[in-house]
Amino acid sequence: MRFAALLIASACVSSSAWADAPAARDRDVLKVTLQGSCQYRHKHPQVGKEVIESTSAFLREDQRSLFLDAVSADTLYTAAVMDLLERNERPQPLPSDITCSGEILASRSAIDSAFKGDAIPPRWDGFYRAFPGAKSRGVVSLPGYSRSGERAIVYRASVCEGICGSGHLLEFRRQNSQWVFDKVVTVWIS
Repeated sequence: MRFAALLIASACVSSSAWADAPAARDRDVLKVTLQGSCQYRHKHPQVGKEVIESTSAFLREDQRSLFLDAVSADTLYTAAVMDLLERNERPQPLPSDITCSGEILASRSAIDSAFKGDAIPPRWDGFYRAFPGAKSRGVVSLPGYSRSGERAIVYRASVCEGICGSGHLLEFRRQNSQWVFDKVVTVWIS
C-alpha cells in the first residue's frame, strides 16, 4: 500500500518532439514513473533508498495474460500492454538520468552479488552492506505505448525484507505535451 502512495505524488514531465526521439520519450515517461516515489522518499526519509536495476524488467511470456487481465476493463491501454510485453522480452539498458537521490541505479549482477551466499529466502544483510541506506530493490520496465502514442504504461515492482512487495502497471497519458500519471493497476502484492 505504501507504493500506491508513492504514485499519487507523481508529477508530469514535458516532452517536445517525442515522436522523433524514442529514447527521449522513454526517458520522459520513466522520469514521471519515478518522480512520485522520489517525492515520497523525500518527505518520508525513514522509508530509505531503493536500489533499481539498471536494465528494464524482464517480462516473461506467462505474464502476458496477467497483465492483460489487469487492464482488461480499460481497452485504451490494451495495445500499450502488448507493446510493453514486446519491448521488455529482453532486459534493455535504462536511461541513467531517471532517478533521484533516493534511488540508486545498479546492475542486476551487483544486486544479486549482494545476496550471494544468503539463504532462501534471501537474507538482506549483504544487500544493506552493499547499498547503505537502501531498504528495497526495484525494477521498472521500458514503457509500452498505445497505437496513437498518447498513452503509455510502465511495469514497476519493488520488494523489501520479509513479506513486502508489490508490482503495478502505471498508466500515463499525454496532456499539453507532458506525460501525466493517469492511474495505477495492482498486478500483485505480498
